[in-house]
Amino acid sequence: MTRTICVDALTGGVQKRLNPVTAKRRIFCAYVLTVGQVVMVFWGTDLVVAVLFTYLLFCRKSFRLDQENLVMKSDVLGFKRCKTIPKNSIQRLVQVKDGGEGKDSFPSWGLKVEGINKATLIFRQPYEKSHWLGQILSKWAGVEFVKVSKE
Repeated sequence: MTRTICVDALTGGVQKRLNPVTAKRRIFCAYVLTVGQVVMVFWGTDLVVAVLFTYLLFCRKSFRLDQENLVMKSDVLGFKRCKTIPKNSIQRLVQVKDGGEGKDSFPSWGLKVEGINKATLIFRQPYEKSHWLGQILSKWAGVEFVKVSKE
């Protein structure tokens, strides 16, 4: 029976003397593990893109105003998230342009809350939606609404 020295493909360290069949198995396992890691990177990026598109296409946001809080609820295919922003923590509302420049041909605007906690209320929306919501929320909170030009 022939024995050989096997170099570990993952760590580069020399292991005990192994027979040729065991050495081939270890090299094959290291190869499969490396190929698996590469495949997972590609699948991982596909998964991130799929989650982003799902969010953009199926997310429903709702806003509820009461005496003391702005409650923002997000619902994506049954997965719900709720964020509460106290009225007294809002210092101003800012409309931002978040698309339509460079390679992005779709002009879009968003609305952010600035104060103790910063939050993005909406993004990638038409100008009219962010402007309308900004005016409503600034009147409710009694704070400044910073608008951007439509151009």
